[in-house]
Amino acid sequence: MKITVVRNQNIENQQKKMKSEESQFSADVRRSQFFDALVLVGAALLAERGAHRRLAAIVRMDDETSWIGELTGQQQNIFFLETLQLLALLCERSRQVREDLRKELFVSNGFMDLLEAMQEHGARKLRQYHGQSEDADMLRFPSLDCKLLSRGCEGMLRAVVDMFYQLFRDDTSDVYAAMPGTAASATELSGSWCTAMFLGNRRVDGIPGNWQLEFSNEGTVTGSGSDAWGDFAMSGTWRQVSPSLALLRKQCDTPHRRYTVDLLAFIVHEQADNQKTALTMRGLWLFMNEVGGFWAWQAPARELHMPAAQHQDLRRSPHS
Repeated sequence: MKITVVRNQNIENQQKKMKSEESQFSADVRRSQFFDALVLVGAALLAERGAHRRLAAIVRMDDETSWIGELTGQQQNIFFLETLQLLALLCERSRQVREDLRKELFVSNGFMDLLEAMQEHGARKLRQYHGQSEDADMLRFPSLDCKLLSRGCEGMLRAVVDMFYQLFRDDTSDVYAAMPGTAASATELSGSWCTAMFLGNRRVDGIPGNWQLEFSNEGTVTGSGSDAWGDFAMSGTWRQVSPSLALLRKQCDTPHRRYTVDLLAFIVHEQADNQKTALTMRGLWLFMNEVGGFWAWQAPARELHMPAAQHQDLRRSPHS
């Protein structure tokens, strides 16, 4: 009898615990939905009031933002980081913001335009991340060992990466928003990847190419790929510092073509408008001291075409 009573009590306790957990889960979902709705409404209101244009002026360091120079170096770094993060969030949540900024990408303050400012911020932090002077030339990563990276630059690099993605994404087919997620496994990440990148002042599909990657539990990445010009090898490391960070190298060494393109990639869980989730990469590429954004998603290899000459420059075709 005593054993039966104890068992019944255990069952009742388990049922109460399950109901409590279900209730908490429902509450968490409601809070999440409310927050998402609040962010969407807030983004629309901020867009109507032109907040994104004022934030872009700060990123470009327009004359009317000279007061920022009165802040300490640390305060300036924090201020620019939070400005880029908010601008990227507005771009993610508002198509109108993306369209407005795309039209104004090449509006210069006499010193630089928004696109040049993004490249400058990205290049400086990428050098600092690799332990180099912010003004030094860097033709390739000094090392593909994630453990050698300097800490403290991830926030700014991620903000620049997100800005590149939002401004040059395909609004008709690309996934919608980054979201929290558990760390991806080597098995989940291994396989076929398609890519696109910022090049020649516009989005170019098929570069840096179709990839076939193998992620190991030991933290290495190996593979191969092809683009419109031919085949190449891939190598790199991942999760040595963070499960969401990888350093990759695209390398071709043939009698006709020799080059190296290094890539810093953030592994991101993303959610499309249809609520489906996917693993993607957003990152920066480095080639001969030049820096730009790229993004990749898991999909079968696709047919690749040479970039059309008449669309090399986004200045001539802002909506290509």
